Amino acid sequence: MPTDLKIGIIGGIKELIKDKWNGLLFKHGDNKDLSKKINYLLNNRHLIEKYSQNALEITNNNFNSNLYYKKLTKLYHTCINDLKTSRAYKTVGYYRGWT
Repeated sequence: MPTDLKIGIIGGIKELIKDKWNGLLFKHGDNKDLSKKINYLLNNRHLIEKYSQNALEITNNNFNSNLYYKKLTKLYHTCINDLKTSRAYKTVGYYRGWT
C-alpha cells in the first residue's frame, strides 16, 4: 500500500492536491501551519492511507501513458492543422513540397 504523504503549496502542487481528500494543504511559509498538519496526520494515521489511495486514483485517471499519448497526438494534429492554414505554409510550404 502506498504511504506517500504530500503536503504543500509549491508550484503545481496546489492543482494536484485536493485538501482533505488526497492530502493536506498548508499556508506557504507558515511553519506553524505545516507543523499542525503533520501532527494531525501523525495522530490520525488512517488518513495517510486514505489520502494515498485517493492520490493514486487521481494519478491513474489523469497521468497515465494512454491519456498522455492522446493529448500529445491531439496537440500535434492541432499544430499541423494550424500550420497548414497559415499564410507561411501557403507561401513557403508549397515550394518545399509540404503536403
